[in-house]
Amino acid sequence: MKNITLIIIVAVSLTFAGCGTVSMTSSGFDMAGDSAVVVNTTNIQNYEDLASYMRGRVAGVQVSPDGRNVVIRGGLPTINSVGSPLIIVDGAEMTFEQANNMVLPSDVRSITVDKEGTLYGFRGAHGVIIIRTISGSD
Repeated sequence: MKNITLIIIVAVSLTFAGCGTVSMTSSGFDMAGDSAVVVNTTNIQNYEDLASYMRGRVAGVQVSPDGRNVVIRGGLPTINSVGSPLIIVDGAEMTFEQANNMVLPSDVRSITVDKEGTLYGFRGAHGVIIIRTISGSD
């Protein structure tokens, strides 16, 4: 009986974990699933910061007018339904405001928005934005 329960739990976990992601690259959108989006970074150097570039580029991603906060609609619901997405820049976690102040748009190699963030557990409950820079490590 324990083996059957374990198989069911693993099957359900793999089903949810395989929800997919989308990445944004210089070649356009790379659809890897329903919940992720790859942001097209063509002409990103023409923007003064990440906030101005991200604003209006990805459906369901809303950047505050001051560029300090970002919200991803469609993430997993929580008890209070309020929260910010997990931001990862070259493997380091930070706030969107920190990333916006630290990363120059011309240094961005790719931006991936995972609206569900299931692979990141509780920390990804409000979605995940992964930013990879040209000089950063993977």
